[in-house]
Amino acid sequence: MSLDKNFLLLILSAFLILAFVMFFIPLQWDSAVYLLNSEHFFGKNIYFDDGAPRLLPQIIAKIWRLTGVSEIAARLISVSMSLGLIAATYLIANELFNKRTAFFASLFLLFNPLFLLYSSKVYTDIPLALMVTFTIYLFYNGVVKGRSISLLLSGVFITISILIKYPGLLLYPITLSFILLTERKALKNPCLWLSYLISIGLLIPSINQFSGGIVSYISTIPYSREIQNLSYFITLPLILLTATPLVILLLLKRRGKLLEREYLILLLTIFFIFCFYQTVPSKDIRYLLPLFPSAFILAAKELDEKIMEKMPEEFGKIKINFKKIYGYFLLPLIVSFIILYLDFYFKPDSIIQAGKYLNSAEDSLIISNYWPEISYYSQKTAKWFPSTEERLYQQMAEFKIDYVVAIEIKKLLPLDLRILGIYTDTEPSWVKIKNIDSLKFLKKIKQFEDNQKITAVYKFNKDIPNRTFINVTDKSSLARLLPN
Repeated sequence: MSLDKNFLLLILSAFLILAFVMFFIPLQWDSAVYLLNSEHFFGKNIYFDDGAPRLLPQIIAKIWRLTGVSEIAARLISVSMSLGLIAATYLIANELFNKRTAFFASLFLLFNPLFLLYSSKVYTDIPLALMVTFTIYLFYNGVVKGRSISLLLSGVFITISILIKYPGLLLYPITLSFILLTERKALKNPCLWLSYLISIGLLIPSINQFSGGIVSYISTIPYSREIQNLSYFITLPLILLTATPLVILLLLKRRGKLLEREYLILLLTIFFIFCFYQTVPSKDIRYLLPLFPSAFILAAKELDEKIMEKMPEEFGKIKINFKKIYGYFLLPLIVSFIILYLDFYFKPDSIIQAGKYLNSAEDSLIISNYWPEISYYSQKTAKWFPSTEERLYQQMAEFKIDYVVAIEIKKLLPLDLRILGIYTDTEPSWVKIKNIDSLKFLKKIKQFEDNQKITAVYKFNKDIPNRTFINVTDKSSLARLLPN
């Protein structure tokens, strides 16, 4: 079987795997935000996060015009982009090296647990990875191979990358650094500057969409306690699994040739993405997904050379013999199954049940510490918890809010489960079930529980005098509604 047929078989197998996994992977916080924003663009004004990138929700809303509002349709868009990332990885690896390297790189990506975990979660990380990888492919073709159309299209895809997720801006320093280090003659190419002008020109109408997110990110830097932590330095090699020693071995063997353009474009992509996210206060490992294709291509190149150096030259068009390479992919596959099982085991069923319970209740605002997910499943507008119990009563009085949903995370095993989107802290810290139970102006009407969380639903206590009767600025009046 030729490698082209192997690739087609890989894509078909990947679709079946990702489509199957889709039905077992739960939605989480950011998924709910993007789906609610999609509903906003579709015309359902339940909730809208103005700080979230808009392009993915707008794409989902367009598809919904054909399918109707459908979670499965949104998930299939994510699956399609995940398949596109596999294809883009193959495309650029084949352009830089050969079909064997491209095939191995695609396998590394498909069997990676983080890729499988987020392949259908309706997040922006894999779409960003797709746009970054395809942009690099077009840019490399345009600069190195002299294909002007590819170079101009790379400017368009830089803009798409930025609108998918703001770190797409890193494509500017990645591409410019590549030119300055290896292809300075391209500085005289008018198509290069035209591609950047096209990109910037397309961004101008959407400047308000991403400028707020950038300002928000910059404002967190002075207060971050995690900028210098070693989280990514530890977790990235672990999540790359068997690709890590191959990448290290390749870098050591070719340390004198790392400025060669086919290696440099990949290393620059890894460097800028890794360094940028090292400054992000919250070290979520999924943020590094856009650098995975470059890392896996380097690993695949070393794997290809390890196989080929043991074979005669005439076997250049070898068939894939999995007996020789299964060890490199068996470990990622086992880890993937474990992580997918944990993600399914910790599925937030209690939040889903609480949301659907409130879906049939009378229309009302809701306060919850997991407001996007409660808003999504209840199809009602939810607000976040205020900083104190007093402010909670004040908001319920001011906005006529009837329901409160408090979610508390159980004590888990001493493992860092943030890779699954599971966080053991809640905000604000006073939101605990026992604390809410003690508030005299709330009455618990339902409680749900799953393997990860306890979710309690409260309603404004009708035994309390009319909420507008209480002077919420009068501490003595308010004190009798709070715990002793």
